[in-house]
Amino acid sequence: MKLFIIASIITMSLLSASTTVFASEDKHRHHDAHEHGVGQLNLAIENNDIFIELESPAANIIDFEHKAQNSQQQQTIEQAIKTLHDGNKVFAFNGAECHMTDSEVETDLTKMDKHDGDHEESHADFDVSYQFNCNNAAALTSIEVKLFDLFSGTEELQVKMVTPHGQNAVELSHKNSILEF
Repeated sequence: MKLFIIASIITMSLLSASTTVFASEDKHRHHDAHEHGVGQLNLAIENNDIFIELESPAANIIDFEHKAQNSQQQQTIEQAIKTLHDGNKVFAFNGAECHMTDSEVETDLTKMDKHDGDHEESHADFDVSYQFNCNNAAALTSIEVKLFDLFSGTEELQVKMVTPHGQNAVELSHKNSILEF
Protein backbone atom coordinates (compact mmCIF):
# COMPACT_ATOMS: atom_id res chain seq x y z
CA MET A 1 0.00 0.00 0.00
CA LYS A 2 2.87 2.37 0.82
CA LEU A 3 4.30 2.07 -2.69
CA PHE A 4 0.89 2.69 -4.26
CA ILE A 5 0.40 5.86 -2.22
CA ILE A 6 3.92 7.13 -2.99
CA ALA A 7 3.54 6.42 -6.69
CA SER A 8 0.08 8.01 -6.73
CA ILE A 9 1.28 11.17 -5.04
CA ILE A 10 4.28 11.53 -7.32
CA THR A 11 2.37 10.70 -10.47
CA MET A 12 -0.60 12.90 -9.65
CA SER A 13 1.51 15.84 -8.50
CA LEU A 14 3.61 15.68 -11.65
CA LEU A 15 0.61 15.20 -13.92
CA SER A 16 -1.33 18.01 -12.29
CA ALA A 17 1.50 20.43 -13.03
CA SER A 18 0.06 20.85 -16.50
CA THR A 19 -3.64 20.17 -16.88
CA THR A 20 -3.65 21.42 -20.46
CA VAL A 21 -1.92 18.34 -21.83
CA PHE A 22 -4.38 15.94 -20.29
CA ALA A 23 -7.57 18.00 -20.05
CA SER A 24 -9.44 16.17 -22.79
CA GLU A 25 -8.31 12.76 -21.51
CA ASP A 26 -9.38 13.52 -17.93
CA LYS A 27 -12.95 14.10 -19.14
CA HIS A 28 -12.97 10.57 -20.53
CA ARG A 29 -11.04 8.83 -17.76
CA HIS A 30 -14.06 8.06 -15.59
CA HIS A 31 -16.07 6.96 -18.59
CA ASP A 32 -13.31 4.66 -19.85
CA ALA A 33 -12.11 3.57 -16.40
CA HIS A 34 -13.50 0.09 -16.92
CA GLU A 35 -13.54 -0.64 -20.61
CA HIS A 36 -12.75 -4.26 -21.36
CA GLY A 37 -9.52 -4.65 -23.29
CA VAL A 38 -8.30 -1.21 -22.19
CA GLY A 39 -6.08 -0.42 -19.23
CA GLN A 40 -4.39 2.68 -17.87
CA LEU A 41 -0.69 3.03 -17.21
CA ASN A 42 0.81 5.98 -15.33
CA LEU A 43 4.56 6.40 -15.35
CA ALA A 44 6.80 8.92 -13.62
CA ILE A 45 10.57 9.13 -13.68
CA GLU A 46 12.23 11.01 -10.85
CA ASN A 47 16.03 10.94 -10.71
CA ASN A 48 16.92 7.24 -11.04
CA ASP A 49 13.53 5.99 -9.83
CA ILE A 50 10.69 4.91 -12.08
CA PHE A 51 7.18 4.66 -10.66
CA ILE A 52 4.56 2.80 -12.66
CA GLU A 53 0.89 2.25 -11.91
CA LEU A 54 -1.28 -0.12 -13.90
CA GLU A 55 -5.06 -0.15 -13.66
CA SER A 56 -6.80 -2.88 -15.62
CA PRO A 57 -10.19 -4.57 -15.67
CA ALA A 58 -9.82 -8.15 -14.43
CA ALA A 59 -11.22 -9.41 -17.74
CA ASN A 60 -8.08 -8.10 -19.47
CA ILE A 61 -5.88 -10.15 -17.17
CA ILE A 62 -7.81 -13.34 -16.37
CA ASP A 63 -10.78 -13.32 -18.79
CA PHE A 64 -13.40 -13.07 -16.02
CA GLU A 65 -14.40 -10.53 -13.37
CA HIS A 66 -15.87 -12.53 -10.52
CA LYS A 67 -14.35 -14.25 -7.54
CA ALA A 68 -13.14 -17.77 -8.20
CA GLN A 69 -15.97 -20.23 -8.55
CA ASN A 70 -13.70 -23.27 -8.76
CA SER A 71 -10.10 -24.28 -8.15
CA GLN A 72 -9.07 -23.61 -11.76
CA GLN A 73 -10.27 -20.00 -11.56
CA GLN A 74 -8.56 -19.60 -8.17
CA GLN A 75 -5.32 -20.85 -9.71
CA THR A 76 -5.76 -18.42 -12.63
CA ILE A 77 -6.14 -15.48 -10.22
CA GLU A 78 -3.12 -16.57 -8.16
CA GLN A 79 -0.95 -17.03 -11.25
CA ALA A 80 -1.96 -13.59 -12.58
CA ILE A 81 -1.04 -11.98 -9.26
CA LYS A 82 2.30 -13.80 -9.24
CA THR A 83 3.06 -12.69 -12.81
CA LEU A 84 2.02 -9.08 -12.17
CA HIS A 85 4.17 -8.94 -9.02
CA ASP A 86 7.25 -9.62 -11.13
CA GLY A 87 7.76 -6.26 -12.82
CA ASN A 88 10.78 -7.64 -14.64
CA LYS A 89 8.39 -9.91 -16.58
CA VAL A 90 6.05 -7.02 -17.36
CA PHE A 91 8.59 -4.33 -18.36
CA ALA A 92 11.95 -4.29 -20.11
CA PHE A 93 14.08 -1.16 -19.77
CA ASN A 94 16.47 -0.36 -22.61
CA GLY A 95 19.72 1.32 -21.73
CA ALA A 96 19.30 2.21 -18.06
CA GLU A 97 20.11 -0.95 -16.09
CA CYS A 98 16.89 -0.88 -14.05
CA HIS A 99 15.79 -3.35 -11.40
CA MET A 100 12.53 -3.64 -9.53
CA THR A 101 12.66 -2.51 -5.91
CA ASP A 102 8.99 -2.94 -4.99
CA SER A 103 5.64 -4.01 -6.36
CA GLU A 104 2.10 -4.32 -5.08
CA VAL A 105 -0.89 -6.03 -6.67
CA GLU A 106 -4.42 -5.35 -5.45
CA THR A 107 -7.65 -6.86 -6.69
CA ASP A 108 -11.14 -7.26 -5.28
CA LEU A 109 -11.04 -10.88 -6.42
CA THR A 110 -8.98 -11.88 -3.37
CA LYS A 111 -10.93 -9.92 -0.77
CA MET A 112 -13.48 -11.83 1.25
CA ASP A 113 -16.94 -10.29 1.45
CA LYS A 114 -19.88 -11.75 3.33
CA HIS A 115 -22.07 -10.60 0.42
CA ASP A 116 -20.03 -12.22 -2.37
CA GLY A 117 -23.16 -13.17 -4.26
CA ASP A 118 -24.10 -9.49 -4.56
CA HIS A 119 -20.84 -8.72 -6.33
CA GLU A 120 -20.89 -11.32 -9.10
CA GLU A 121 -22.01 -8.67 -11.57
CA SER A 122 -19.51 -6.06 -10.38
CA HIS A 123 -16.46 -5.02 -12.36
CA ALA A 124 -13.31 -6.24 -10.68
CA ASP A 125 -9.97 -4.63 -11.44
CA PHE A 126 -6.29 -5.23 -10.94
CA ASP A 127 -4.38 -2.25 -9.53
CA VAL A 128 -0.64 -2.72 -9.66
CA SER A 129 2.15 -0.39 -8.62
CA TYR A 130 5.85 -0.80 -9.29
CA GLN A 131 9.00 0.98 -8.32
CA PHE A 132 12.22 0.48 -10.24
CA ASN A 133 15.64 1.92 -9.58
CA CYS A 134 18.02 2.46 -12.47
CA ASN A 135 21.77 2.77 -12.43
CA ASN A 136 21.40 5.49 -15.06
CA ALA A 137 17.82 6.59 -15.78
CA ALA A 138 19.15 9.35 -18.06
CA ALA A 139 20.32 6.63 -20.46
CA LEU A 140 16.82 5.14 -20.72
CA THR A 141 15.76 5.09 -24.37
CA SER A 142 12.63 2.92 -24.19
CA ILE A 143 10.46 0.66 -22.09
CA GLU A 144 8.91 -2.43 -23.61
CA VAL A 145 5.54 -3.23 -22.06
CA LYS A 146 5.12 -7.00 -22.18
CA LEU A 147 1.61 -7.00 -20.73
CA PHE A 148 0.09 -7.70 -24.16
CA ASP A 149 2.05 -10.94 -24.51
CA LEU A 150 1.42 -12.01 -20.91
CA PHE A 151 -2.33 -11.31 -20.88
CA SER A 152 -4.09 -11.66 -24.23
CA GLY A 153 -7.21 -9.83 -23.01
CA THR A 154 -5.22 -6.61 -22.85
CA GLU A 155 -5.70 -4.85 -26.18
CA GLU A 156 -4.78 -1.24 -25.39
CA LEU A 157 -3.04 0.76 -22.68
CA GLN A 158 -3.66 4.47 -22.29
CA VAL A 159 -0.36 5.81 -20.97
CA LYS A 160 0.26 9.07 -19.17
CA MET A 161 3.87 9.75 -18.36
CA VAL A 162 6.12 12.36 -16.87
CA THR A 163 9.79 12.00 -17.70
CA PRO A 164 12.77 14.35 -17.72
CA HIS A 165 11.81 14.90 -21.39
CA GLY A 166 8.39 16.28 -20.40
CA GLN A 167 4.82 15.06 -20.18
CA ASN A 168 3.17 12.86 -22.75
CA ALA A 169 0.13 10.71 -23.33
CA VAL A 170 0.24 7.78 -25.73
CA GLU A 171 -1.65 4.59 -26.49
CA LEU A 172 0.06 1.25 -26.64
CA SER A 173 -1.17 -1.96 -28.23
CA HIS A 174 0.15 -5.41 -29.08
CA LYS A 175 1.50 -3.98 -32.35
CA ASN A 176 3.03 -0.94 -30.62
CA SER A 177 4.15 -1.99 -27.14
CA ILE A 178 7.25 0.16 -26.70
CA LEU A 179 7.38 3.53 -24.95
CA GLU A 180 10.08 5.59 -26.66
CA PHE A 181 11.90 8.46 -24.96
